[in-house]
Formats: sequence, C-alpha cells, structure tokens
Amino acid sequence: MLKPKALTRGLFIAIIAVSLAMGFAFAEEVEQAASFDDNADESEEWIPVKDLDPDRVELKAIVREHNAWVQVTIIFPNSGYDVEWGEVEQDNNTFIADTRIEADEIVLPVVTEKRYRYELGELDEEEEYRFVFQVWGEKIDSIKFSGSCIVESTVVVFEEDSPVIDESYPFSAEETSCACGNNVEYRFEWDDVENLSRESFSEWSETPEKEHSWSDEGEYNVRVQARCSENPANASPLSDENKIEISEETRIDDWNLYY
Repeated sequence: MLKPKALTRGLFIAIIAVSLAMGFAFAEEVEQAASFDDNADESEEWIPVKDLDPDRVELKAIVREHNAWVQVTIIFPNSGYDVEWGEVEQDNNTFIADTRIEADEIVLPVVTEKRYRYELGELDEEEEYRFVFQVWGEKIDSIKFSGSCIVESTVVVFEEDSPVIDESYPFSAEETSCACGNNVEYRFEWDDVENLSRESFSEWSETPEKEHSWSDEGEYNVRVQARCSENPANASPLSDENKIEISEETRIDDWNLYY
C-alpha cells in the first residue's frame, strides 16, 4: 500500500501533467486561430485596378448660372470594387481628378454603378474648360465644356415635294452641339394649334428626326429647337420657319379625263 505522502505526491504530479497538456492544447488552438485570421486578412486584400475600360466611364458637365460640376459614372461588372474618388485639382482651365479603384476577390455577380459629382465652382462664361478623369495617375477619359453651356441653333430639313393631308412625313433637324459637351435634345413645333387633338410641339428627344401629319390643308410653319440634355434651361432659340404647304389628296375620280 502507498503511503499517504507518496499518494499525495503522485496526485500532485498527475495534476501538473494534465494542466501542462491542456495548456499546450490551448496554445495550439490560439495559434491556429491566429493563422486563420491571417489567411482571412490575406483573402480580403484589395487589388489596385489600373486598366479600367473607358467604355465603362461616363462624364457629364453641368453648368448652371456659371457654376459647374462634372458627374462621373462608372459601371462595374460585379460588386467587388471600391472607389476612392479623391480631390479635383485645377491647372489653369484644366481640372484633373485622380481616383483610386481597388477590386476584391470576394464578389457578387451583380452589375454595380458608382457615381460621384466633382464641384468645379464658378466659371468664366467666355472660357473653354477641360476635365480629365484619371485612375491611379493614368488618364481614362476627358470632356471639354464651356462656362456658359450654349446650345447652337439648328434648322428644319424637309424634302417632300407635294405633301398631302393625313400622311406622315419625316422631318429632321441639322445636328447641333452643346458647349458643355453633353448630348443635345430636339423638339419640333408643328404650327398645329387649331387642331385641339394634337400638341403643337413634339416631345424632346435626342433623335433629331420626327414624323408628323396634318388633317387639314393649309400652310404650316415648322420650326425646331435644341437644348442641352443635362441643362434643360440652356436651349437654343427656335429656328427660322420652314413653310410647308399641305393640300388635299388628289383622287383619280376627281380628274377630268378626255379621250
């Protein structure tokens, strides 16, 4: 039989051995957890994007009462992009925005749009300006615009010789430009106010062609107007009148035929 002192000593040694074993196991678990966190951090590293496709970028200059800003829109193929838009710097009449874009490996397959507006402040209406959009110091796209966003006048083009009532005919406007560099919208005035079922003006459209018909014979003065798509208040004056003579359709049974 073991003496009490030997029994106590053996129990004490056993307790120490178990404690050490548990301590080593805990240390190993902590090390594994730290290793997992390191791997997770590595998987979440963002990769700089320096080859952005310019076709994915849209620049629009907006000028209102001589105050201007440029809206930048980027369409990404998935959700894994982060954009640091940065500040805009001015060098005489050139504004430069340098952006940083990074991509993550963990993404959702959803087309994502990111948009930002760079304030440019008050501009001189007689000056021309340029905005350059960069990513990581490399130029991606640029846009030229004026401090006043003037839309040049245009004219109506109509090529039918003998138009008649109740027939639709094509009208077009000579394409014009906007000093802001934005798209231009057009609308036609049909001089059709006596016909209450119709609107005198067509709807605004970026397509410079429209068709129209008249239900009554007579002379109509067709005009066209253009405006900036982003600054609708900036519109050209109505063009000079293009007089269109609409007659009744001639039918064969109205003719006097002699043989």
